[in-house]
Amino acid sequence: MIIKSDKEVITINPYIPKIEPGILAKRGPFFYETTELTRKLYLHAYWSGEYLVDVQYSLTRDYMSSFLVFFVKSGELHFDYREQTFTAPAGTLVLLDCKEKNHYFASQNARFQFVHFNGPTAQSFCDALYAQHGSLFSLPPEQNPIPRILDLMESGALHDFEIATCFNELLGRLFERTRLPLEMRSAPSDKYPPEIQAALTFIHSHYYEKITIQSLSHEASLSSYHFSRLFKKHTGESPHQYLLTHRLKQAKRMLLETNLTVEQISTQCGFSSSTHFIKAFASANAGTTPGKFRKVHF
Repeated sequence: MIIKSDKEVITINPYIPKIEPGILAKRGPFFYETTELTRKLYLHAYWSGEYLVDVQYSLTRDYMSSFLVFFVKSGELHFDYREQTFTAPAGTLVLLDCKEKNHYFASQNARFQFVHFNGPTAQSFCDALYAQHGSLFSLPPEQNPIPRILDLMESGALHDFEIATCFNELLGRLFERTRLPLEMRSAPSDKYPPEIQAALTFIHSHYYEKITIQSLSHEASLSSYHFSRLFKKHTGESPHQYLLTHRLKQAKRMLLETNLTVEQISTQCGFSSSTHFIKAFASANAGTTPGKFRKVHF
């Protein structure tokens, strides 16, 4: 909401504290107004800015219907978010879903840029990125569009499409950099905690057998509940989905490299029946059955 007086333009926003201790200098904040159609179609900015802060800077929010991305230019910021505490040093980016309680603060002088945003794909991007990598990221300077977004918002002109393109580039680059390389998707990674490595090794060695959450959690020496949560946090998938994906991957290889029947492949890949195998295969491959897949690729 903007109120105009004879001498100045005062911006009122219920989510911005009237007094923010610790701010030594600032650029902005810059507010961006879009049409209802733009909000439906594009990733779009709400407000942004650049702050230079000292140790008195601290902000806590319980809930806000937006997403927030930081780029730390110098110093470092500290975050409490989703029951985790982490530090973002200079050169890193932080992505938060502000519907989750968050607290961030400085322990030394720090300069950072920030943008509040939203859009039709924002929730999916944020959820996928958090599941795969958490909230802390890095990009080469030439691939970081946050400074460009601030420049566009500061100009005061309408740049709906260009700002949306910047957000898509940012989130897309973060997503691509956090995806596992192909070779890491086919074998357990030493970047996983030992408990998850043990479960992945078991899946890759025994996928053709009956595998349960209980058997996997036993391999990990964890309770079933704790194991399931930890597994999804580090792989981005539930144990069941990971196992199914690996079985289907092996099935594709057998369809292309062997003369085994669909029923034989089903059994050798650990499916309870050929009917279950065909249904799962078709569901994961846009309706293509194992038989059609073999004909198309041979």
